[in-house]
Amino acid sequence: RGARPVDEPYERRDDEGVLRLSSVATYGETKHTFVDRRDYRGYYCPGFSRADVPPRPVGPEVGLVDIDHVVGNVEE
Repeated sequence: RGARPVDEPYERRDDEGVLRLSSVATYGETKHTFVDRRDYRGYYCPGFSRADVPPRPVGPEVGLVDIDHVVGNVEE
């Protein structure tokens, strides 16, 4: 409710498959991107290279494995 389209649906492809993406703008400068990964087998997305990812965690272990999403709440 109240979201505005930013990016019409588009695709990104590589040898690992295809990602389908689309974005909407909500409050402030917030942009939400919807990602359909069902036809993509790669680690993250086309063009991403794991070469810069540390080979093992840096710092004390905290038990965090993956980040699914981040939320920003605002008062109405």
